[in-house]
Amino acid sequence: MEWTALFTDVLKLSPFVAALLYFLMTVWNTMRATQDALFTSMKENQAQGLQMQEKHIMAQNNSADANRQLASAIGDLKDHLSDKLDEVKSTLPRNGSPVRRTPASVEIPKAAA
Repeated sequence: MEWTALFTDVLKLSPFVAALLYFLMTVWNTMRATQDALFTSMKENQAQGLQMQEKHIMAQNNSADANRQLASAIGDLKDHLSDKLDEVKSTLPRNGSPVRRTPASVEIPKAAA
């Protein structure tokens, strides 16, 4: 049965019930439109959330790559400093004290008497 046929039949029986039925159908259609708008909004928000999550994951991956590169550079620096330290250690005597170089003999002038 169609909406208009149902409404006219109910209107013949009771105008109050017809007005109530009209009110309920109006509210029903309004709520359906609101619900459709809400679902559309939720879908858009979900899509934006997924995009933000994807960007966040990509930023984490970029940060992890940068940290790996930094760790590699620090490892290379450590190796370089270790080589330099080995060179310095090779110039030290066995007991680890630095080599003392005495300056050439310096003549101390005697005070004139």
